[in-house]
Amino acid sequence: MTTKTALLDACVAYASDVSQGAVTQTIKALEEGALERAGLHLGGIARQRFDDLVHAWKRCEGISLLSVAEMLRGASHALTVERSRQRVELVWSGPSPASTTLRSTGPAIRELIENARKSIYLVTFAAYRVPDIAEALEAAMLRGVRVVFVLESEEAAGGKVDFDPFPHLVKDNRDKVEIYTWPPELRERNENGKTGTLHAKFAVADRKNILVSSANFTGAALNLNIELGVLLEGHQIAEDAVRQLDALIQRGVLQRTPRS
Repeated sequence: MTTKTALLDACVAYASDVSQGAVTQTIKALEEGALERAGLHLGGIARQRFDDLVHAWKRCEGISLLSVAEMLRGASHALTVERSRQRVELVWSGPSPASTTLRSTGPAIRELIENARKSIYLVTFAAYRVPDIAEALEAAMLRGVRVVFVLESEEAAGGKVDFDPFPHLVKDNRDKVEIYTWPPELRERNENGKTGTLHAKFAVADRKNILVSSANFTGAALNLNIELGVLLEGHQIAEDAVRQLDALIQRGVLQRTPRS
């Protein structure tokens, strides 16, 4: 890492961890060449980030305080823009007070699928009686969206579920869907011989929007149970989740299941 890159990293860390008001005051002081004043009244993590910034600057040759101010302004602006693109919402199933502002799980999943333009990854333990989701998936496939399922099946789970969830999610165009399962022979066993379970429930659209929930894709989970989840839009976490799935597929931990 070059000294200039270290200074840029220090600017990003300062802009990320310090209040916007303090960042603005620091930029102004640096523009005026007042290094000592720039660090006044800072404490805790803010003071640590400022000290890191000063240390990184002193290691650079030919970089003025005015240039540091511009670098810090750029880092702060970039972070503000990125944060404005991200949205986080709680998603809820079950009884709710009339005044709740929480999103309902079923509509949130359907909206995620309907807004997908490139890909949709669906991971679930159980799925049945979800006609709205099945309908949205059919429409997505017709507009060319890649649909990937990671499912717990009766065969793979060794009886932990007594049905195949796939027919409840897709009626037509089955040849266009990628279905992956976790084979039982690839699962670790404990001292009692029990294997792990594919218990994750989440959906990712276009590698940028992700819904993580306690709810399976079932009528009960979406309409009757008390379930809680988080919907993140425009977030790096969505990309990270898909990369994890892709890596498991490439390593053969998740294996594709043919459908006719």
